[in-house]
Amino acid sequence: VSRTITGLVFMIIDLHLRLPHLSNKLIWFNENTNHFIFQFFDDGAPESSQLTMSIGSLTCWNFGDRVRSRDFQYILHCVSLGEKHEVLESIWNNILIKLKCYR
Repeated sequence: VSRTITGLVFMIIDLHLRLPHLSNKLIWFNENTNHFIFQFFDDGAPESSQLTMSIGSLTCWNFGDRVRSRDFQYILHCVSLGEKHEVLESIWNNILIKLKCYR
């Protein structure tokens, strides 16, 4: 399963700006209102002695202490491959290319 990064980021921002109970909890850094800081990460985990799994996620630092909650971490991909596999390198390169287009 894979999601487009830009659509997901815009959906998260829109959701947190529109809903009062979420927008009231947002944290702005250096007084930069409406400036969101996203973090992307990849976590690999062995499923068995022969199988591995990699989950790519993103979260937003503006969520404050909620950033640690699994409810505020959004999955980008979940594949049965090791973190260093060429397919995952391709996925992350694709995400970086798309992000550079939106700078």
